[in-house]
Amino acid sequence: MRLGGRCLAALAAVSVAFAAEARTITVDCNAGQRIGPRMIFALPGDTLLVSGICNKRVVLREHRVGLTLDGQGSAEIRAPDTASPAVIIRARGTVLRGFRITGGRHGVSVQDGGHAVIDGNVIEFNQEEGINVGEASSAGIVNNTVRGNGGDGITITDNSSARIGFLSGQDAAPSPNVIDANGRGGVTVNRSANARIAGNSFTGNVDYAVRLVRGAQADVAGNAMNDNLGGIQLSQNSTATLTDAGDGAAAFLSARNTGVNREFGVLCLQAGFIRGVIAPLTGAVARLSLDASCVTSQIGPLAP
Repeated sequence: MRLGGRCLAALAAVSVAFAAEARTITVDCNAGQRIGPRMIFALPGDTLLVSGICNKRVVLREHRVGLTLDGQGSAEIRAPDTASPAVIIRARGTVLRGFRITGGRHGVSVQDGGHAVIDGNVIEFNQEEGINVGEASSAGIVNNTVRGNGGDGITITDNSSARIGFLSGQDAAPSPNVIDANGRGGVTVNRSANARIAGNSFTGNVDYAVRLVRGAQADVAGNAMNDNLGGIQLSQNSTATLTDAGDGAAAFLSARNTGVNREFGVLCLQAGFIRGVIAPLTGAVARLSLDASCVTSQIGPLAP
């Protein structure tokens, strides 16, 4: 049956009306409900209010636009195995808030052009990264604790982008992530990806707090980096902009990075470029180590 123009217009109007009336859909995993089947009833703008321990992988496919998943600070998503991430986001406009997320290959994977705000979660003990943003995707990552994962706490890769520690250049203050004790670095930006990393805390990561590799670019400002292998490492034509990274009124976007690490404050290799004052960020060996291929600008004093 063919639908005429009036019918199509009427259907469109009904869809807009439903989308404008954001609803709350409850999901009680302890009562045997699952996030995926309940998501079938959701429209853009709706919130799935989740409680209990959810032992199934969660996938937001491309057409699940504009949904909020709210764990209320107590719900858990436990992947059944490490074959794939606990949460996969391919949709745009997703908000993932208030969960403990554990047991997957990654905790959260934003992929295939997806966009998400990842806010106020505990993401821990996943096999590789806590959060992976890849394949031309984007994310705002705020107020999370990302700890004890087998690889990096957070990886941004493959032409993707992220703001880590704030959502807008007009934010009055940071919304810091705590990124601790991960099996590699705190945040790695890789393969022509870019990130703005401001106001976060990095402690006890096995590798550098922030790693930029393979043509990555990042603004790195106002972070506390302590007892990691080092503070900031950049290599392979990557660029780090430090204290002049802000584009808004917020002072934290142009604040200096602080902390003492086990090796160097900044390590630059293979044609990296550093711009901005490094101190007081430092390391037990030295504030800065760079090879002859690296370029620096306005990095300030290097003495303790």
